[in-house]
Amino acid sequence: MRKTIYILLVTLAGAFLPYFSAYSFLIRYFLMAMLFFSFLKIAINFSIFEQKHLLVLALNIALGVAVYFLILPLDVGMAQAAFVITIAPTGIASIIWADLFKADLRFLTGAIIVSNLAIILSFPLLATQVLQLSSQVSTWEMLKAIAFTIGVPMILSQIVRNIPRLKSQILQISKVAFVFFLTNIFLATARVAQYLKYETTLSWELLLLITVIIVLCAVISFFVGSKLSPDGKRLETELALGQKNTMLSIWLASTYLLPTALLGPMIYILLQNIYNSWQLYKLR
Repeated sequence: MRKTIYILLVTLAGAFLPYFSAYSFLIRYFLMAMLFFSFLKIAINFSIFEQKHLLVLALNIALGVAVYFLILPLDVGMAQAAFVITIAPTGIASIIWADLFKADLRFLTGAIIVSNLAIILSFPLLATQVLQLSSQVSTWEMLKAIAFTIGVPMILSQIVRNIPRLKSQILQISKVAFVFFLTNIFLATARVAQYLKYETTLSWELLLLITVIIVLCAVISFFVGSKLSPDGKRLETELALGQKNTMLSIWLASTYLLPTALLGPMIYILLQNIYNSWQLYKLR
């Protein structure tokens, strides 16, 4: 209960303190620190990969393409906003939520690796064949960013796992990861508030319509994810499909798509944190 309250409080604080968005560059490094603590609890090897990861990936791409063509007759910017967040791979922070939920960290780790790698490699094809973009997409830049963010804490954690005494000492301070988690939610919310207040010129009517569309995308992603698992991993598959890598989506939208598309991941940041906070409240 207290953790849910903390999450909601920092979300509200970020909404009212947009100038802290200047420190949003720290999100990546706090995330890496959190991943280190989570990866420390599991042995990472080929056994973490499951066939269900491929199903999640296929649905991820199918839903993204479907919502794009459904919304395209209304407005291309709104269609791109829905596409870039619906097709986004499993969020790296999903493993942090899984840790809070006491869910299967191994499954989420496999989902993060499979979906991020596959979406990054397939995005150039999707950009030209689905979005009809003419600009060249830099797969290498995306791969470098994801590999650094995931790879460094993963490698360090597996090294420490083989030093039992050091591992035990570090795990004793692992609760600090929740402080990093709260800080990231605060900074991400502040960044959203900064964008909505100072960086977009869209009317409130159009902004509301895009918000409704992104809410529907979120509902579909989490709902479909929750229905994928008859084997006791409902929460894990829901996180794998519903928790999105919004940082990657923001980068794709700001680099290759229309300005309106940036609203997709911006709004989704708030939605997924609010929904996961409610899930945490229910579980507690």
